[in-house]
Formats: sequence, structure tokens, C-alpha cells
Amino acid sequence: NFTDAIHYLQQADSLATETSVKKLQIRINLANTLMDADRDEEALHYLQESLQTARFLDQEAVQAIIHTNFSNLFIKAKNWKAAITHSRESLQIREKLEQPPSIVTYNNLGYALMQSGALNESKRAYLRVLPIAQGIQRQQILKNLKELSLLQNDHRAALQYFEEYDQLKD
Repeated sequence: NFTDAIHYLQQADSLATETSVKKLQIRINLANTLMDADRDEEALHYLQESLQTARFLDQEAVQAIIHTNFSNLFIKAKNWKAAITHSRESLQIREKLEQPPSIVTYNNLGYALMQSGALNESKRAYLRVLPIAQGIQRQQILKNLKELSLLQNDHRAALQYFEEYDQLKD
């Protein structure tokens, strides 16, 4: 129920008056909910404000999450260049903080690169996290690798990725 969720998150946002980590979390949740409700312009606004707040509060780990959320939004809008930029920014922050690789972010990067025609770089992004991906995230990467392999006319690899995807799905 996006309408109620947005309403309550906006209420929570108005109650959290000071610039704080709690207000930052509310705004990130609000941006994601707006994106899910196809209210992307509003989501973009809250993501931009969240990034500014995260920088002000020196919350680098949260900045990485926000950049991944930006990449989700820009993939949805088919703005591949912006999706790539934000994915890379997220990954740089995570690397600096010595965090484990983000499967979602690498998948976003791989997808945006694939859509923009950088097929080899796309494959490297997918293969970077395939060994650690599990469940639905692994399914998505395998599906994307299948599509990428088809674009590269590597039908044998496409079939292998599809078979692993299908087995995992079952």
C-alpha cells in the first residue's frame, strides 16, 4: 500500500526536525517507496537531499547505499550513463571502507554497461559477484549473463547460464 506508506513516511519526516541519521533513514525509505510507486521525480528529490545529508553527517556507508539507489532509479529511467556513474561511486566508497562487494551494485553496473554496449566490462562486473551471489540475486545475475552471452553470440555460455538459472529457480 504505497499511498499509506508514503503518507506515514512523510509524517515521520516532518516529525524528525533535526538533521539526524534517523531523518536520513526516513528519507531514504521514502525515496525508495516513491520509486516503487512510480513517483520517480519525487524519489529523485529525496535521494538528492539524502545524499547531501549523508555527506553533512559524514555517513560514508549510507552514501554508498544512496548511490546504489540512484543507480536503481536511473536504470529504471534508462539513463545508462548516470546509472554507471552512481554504481561506480557506490563501489568506490565501499572499497574505501573495506566493505564486501555489493551484489546489487555490481549487478546494476553490469546491466547499465550491457545496455550501453560495454559488453566485456559488463561481464567483468557480473562475474565479480557471481561466486558470492545467492538466491534471487544469483538468479538475476545468471539471467543477465545469459542475455549478455546472447549479445556476444556465445550461445554455449548463454545455455550454461540459463541452465544454472533454471535449476536455481526450481
